[in-house]
This record gives sequence, structure tokens and C-alpha cells, in this order.
Amino acid sequence: MLVTRCVANTMREAHDRCYGAIAPMLSDFSVRWDIPLKLYQADVQELRTGTRQFSYRTPFDEVTIKGQFERAADKEFITYASIYREAITTDSSTYQFLCLYRLIESIRARRVRLGREAKKQGRTYTVPVEIFPKDATEATTLLNNIFLPKPSHADPWTLSQIVIAEAAGKTINDIVSVCLRSIRDNIAHIIQ
Repeated sequence: MLVTRCVANTMREAHDRCYGAIAPMLSDFSVRWDIPLKLYQADVQELRTGTRQFSYRTPFDEVTIKGQFERAADKEFITYASIYREAITTDSSTYQFLCLYRLIESIRARRVRLGREAKKQGRTYTVPVEIFPKDATEATTLLNNIFLPKPSHADPWTLSQIVIAEAAGKTINDIVSVCLRSIRDNIAHIIQ
């Protein structure tokens, strides 16, 4: 249970302010543990009168979380984490794709910015070359480097969904340029 307090003029404003205060932490947890974290119940209580209001949605299965709960996160990371959490909590595969593609675009823009900043300071910035995993062993290593290790990373079905023959061994930039950009463009043209 998370408890926050705020000063607000209405119950809705109190809900929105308190949710806004905890949303960055929820996004951070979603990224660190790779879980679609949503609030399933929010209770708002007006302290002066004791009036209560609550909202409820069917919760996900409960999981045990191990690790540190305190972590310093800069504003940029919190922004990326919120987009990631939005992607893994949506019921729309199209919207999920667009959120994840937005993360790719944001990371590319960040790398351009880091290159410019390094150049201004007389340093060099080398964009990392990222290669898509060729097999289950490489996929497991990748997942364990990105997320806290979970038993599901060794699950053959999960790994079979990650190791895609068309992408195996290719650079992420090639995959984005050749495959993903056209999917993103097709989605954009459908929506127009």
C-alpha cells in the first residue's frame, strides 16, 4: 500500500496530484522489474470530513519483488520509464508498438545530443553498436543485463519469442531502419 497526502480543492484534484507524485516511482519499478505495474485501487479520503472515494480495477497476479526500493533517477530516465510503463500496461498492441518505437526515437535523439555535447567539450562520443541476439544464450544474457534476473528469462517460450530469425545477428539500427520504421509509418497512415 502506498500513502500520499496533498492539499487539493476537490477529490479528483487530490487523486491526480497524489498519482502524479507516485507515478515516477511506479515507472521506475516497471523498468527495473519488467512488470506492467498499474494501480488497481485508489482511495481518496478528505481528512477534514472523512469522506472517501475509491476506484478499482481487476489486479494483475501478485509477484514478489526483490531489490532496492530507493534509487536516484534523473528526469530523463523517468520520462523514458513512463513511456515504457505505458507500453507494457496497454491492451492495444498498436499503441504498445508506438510507445516502444517512441523510446527508440528518444534514445537515438539522446545519442545525437550526447555527441554534440561531447564535441563542444572537445571530447568524442561513440554511439554503441548493438547487435540483436543470435540465439537463446545471447538473449538470456541480454535480458539479464537489462532487467533484474527473473526465472522467466530461461523459459524456452519467452526466448523463442525474442530470438527472431530475420533479426538475429543484425544491428539494432538496421532492424529499425529496414523493418520497424515501415511498420510505424503504416500505423501512422492508418490513423490519418
